[in-house]
Amino acid sequence: MADILQIHDDIKLYTTSDKFFLEPHLNPTEILVIDRITGEASVKGHWTQKGAIGLKITQSHIPLLKHPQTWKKDNAIDVKSVKIPIPLDAYKPVCGFLGTIRLISGLYLVVAKYRILIGKLNGHDIYQLAGADILPYARSTTHLTSKQIDDNNTYERLMRAALETPGIYFSYGYDLTHTMQRLHSVASDFHKMSLASRADARFLWNGHLLKDFAHQQFERFALPVIQGFVAINNVTVNGHQLMWSLVSRRCVDRAGTRFFMRGADAQGNVANFVETEQIIERGGEKSSFVQTRGSIPLFWSQYPDLKYKPAMIDQHGKEESLERGYRAAVASAALPGVRYEPFDFHAECRGMRYDRLTVLMDRIAHEQTEFGYFLSRGGTVLLRQTGVFRTNCVDCLDRTNVVQSLLARRQMEAALRLLAVTTSDNQHPHLDRLFNTGNVANFVETEQIIERGGEKSSFVQTRGSIPLFWSQYPDLKYKPAMVLSAEDHVAAYTRHMRDQIQRYGNQVLVNLIDQHGKEESLERGYRAAVASAALPGVWADHADMISCQYSGTGALKTDFTRTGKRTRVGALRDGVNSLTRYYKNNFTDGFRQRTQWRLSLLICIEIPRSEYSFIMGVEKRLIKGIRKATRDQLGDEELLNELHWSSSTQTYADYGLHTDGVRLVRQPAKSPNEPSRVVRSVSVPPKPKLFPSVLLVAVSMFCASAVLPQRYSNEVMLYLMFWGAAIGATVSFIFRHGKEFVEWPRLDGGGLAIAGPRGPPPSL
Repeated sequence: MADILQIHDDIKLYTTSDKFFLEPHLNPTEILVIDRITGEASVKGHWTQKGAIGLKITQSHIPLLKHPQTWKKDNAIDVKSVKIPIPLDAYKPVCGFLGTIRLISGLYLVVAKYRILIGKLNGHDIYQLAGADILPYARSTTHLTSKQIDDNNTYERLMRAALETPGIYFSYGYDLTHTMQRLHSVASDFHKMSLASRADARFLWNGHLLKDFAHQQFERFALPVIQGFVAINNVTVNGHQLMWSLVSRRCVDRAGTRFFMRGADAQGNVANFVETEQIIERGGEKSSFVQTRGSIPLFWSQYPDLKYKPAMIDQHGKEESLERGYRAAVASAALPGVRYEPFDFHAECRGMRYDRLTVLMDRIAHEQTEFGYFLSRGGTVLLRQTGVFRTNCVDCLDRTNVVQSLLARRQMEAALRLLAVTTSDNQHPHLDRLFNTGNVANFVETEQIIERGGEKSSFVQTRGSIPLFWSQYPDLKYKPAMVLSAEDHVAAYTRHMRDQIQRYGNQVLVNLIDQHGKEESLERGYRAAVASAALPGVWADHADMISCQYSGTGALKTDFTRTGKRTRVGALRDGVNSLTRYYKNNFTDGFRQRTQWRLSLLICIEIPRSEYSFIMGVEKRLIKGIRKATRDQLGDEELLNELHWSSSTQTYADYGLHTDGVRLVRQPAKSPNEPSRVVRSVSVPPKPKLFPSVLLVAVSMFCASAVLPQRYSNEVMLYLMFWGAAIGATVSFIFRHGKEFVEWPRLDGGGLAIAGPRGPPPSL
């Protein structure tokens, strides 16, 4: 399964007036040269096609080169012949070539500037993108009108925001888009392909940026990226050194934010689909366990309307009806190998009784044993996973993550027993520090309270054993020897302190043990753990990252994921996160939604100069531009299905395209011989700006009338009643017409996030 081809990592980017030069920093045997005027790109020093030395390969020609196997190394162009007409030290260091994208002013070069090393997976370094840049081919914007310049700046801002989205990862030698089992199930030639060309298109987030660089000559420059979450940790269990990794891959199809992207499209793609893989490595032994999550695969939506829980379209505003529809769809389809397991999370776990989750775990224990997991030793496959758990709640975030972490823990216990790391006759606390926060001995919370009448003062302190793995058993000595076990003390300390910080806030650690003598080693271990603590609550951090990408805030219920129990402090923190979600989902997700489209497939549409205002949606060529852009991918009838025509409302649901209140509707035929037509219709009135202003004035006047008067006369009371009534009436109007006050995205790309029909789905 060895990956042979390595992508260039550190690259020197030279920018001249007419070209970009991308030269590998170490041992440069080839240089990527991009003409800023014509857009031509070629790799000098790479193998060139036999009989075609010096051929200029443009982006439009690349798809026509069908036989890369005819390229011969003995016809290579000498890299030393490439002359860079600027000082060799006048370069910009970059760490990856991500592709190109066309905006209004022309093509842009997209490069990775900064990276953070996460760790090693299967022997390869895994990085998180920490900064990127986009560089225009055009040297100026004098060829654009002022309106075009403004719009181009808007698109640049969207692109930069998309590249700053948290949770973008890449590797120069490991294919992050595939599970470990899939990588062991392919032909040997598969691993000789470039990472970009063999990547799973579902999880390749810069696939559109790299579409013009699929030719073999670019194989060591094209750097694929995924979005999701990656955590890699060295852990010690019973003296065994393990590498424990968690990799989540978000799907590019139906990418979007919490309320603007729900349910499924006509091709079966669902919102917020995430494939999560837990990997355990010990030497040459590797174990992998895959789970998935995704929005309920029905046609449904839940657009923000200022209510805390917006109504679900074609439902009754409750999860019950959605569950009934899901159950009915599963029963009607009767697909072999699919079993439906409902679990009323809120009813079963009411009152913070999260221990009731064992009921669900017991129900599905048989299937987890039957599905198994992937295991290989020295490249030989010993076990294969034969099925997955697809877990979802409404958002596929908080409750989903709790259940997935429990399934992952159960699989880890089984794998460690099989690898003889643990035994089946006892429970090891080592797993607690991987999934939960470890407890310490003699932990005491002390509160000093002072009361005087209605005044109350409280001061809280805590004490507890040093949060390391150590023991001191009696041996008839006055002070028995202290034994520090060969475990990961940093992990133990981190788990304990994360729980304490969540409960009490910032901490000052007062350590009163001797710094010399027998207690010295314990003090040194404590000091070292404080200095180097880095092991996070991986599943809780995973929940926060996926939640931030979909809902804009950290996940709820992570106190259970971190500590193994539900707490009132955690519930309070969930309340704060819920209020933050409410604000973001209603007033900022419109921009985030556009950013998600840019990041995933960049709407599969490049913007020609003549039709630059197509995305702004103010001209009649809107429909023409959309249909032209997708005609090669979807037929007319398929396009109509993709835009999700509703026969009941005789309009396209908002899965289609709408721009500031403009969406598509079907216009009936004027005569029996004429087909119906797709036209634009204003379905959402322009957002009225008067009422928020009235509300602001009314609140200000009410507060002034309540605070400023020295005495309250009848006139003041009338003022208060008037402005109070104005506030009530304005708030009532705003909430009755909530959708008019929500920030909507300018273009809903849900109907265009399709690259055509796929082949058979890959295995695990």
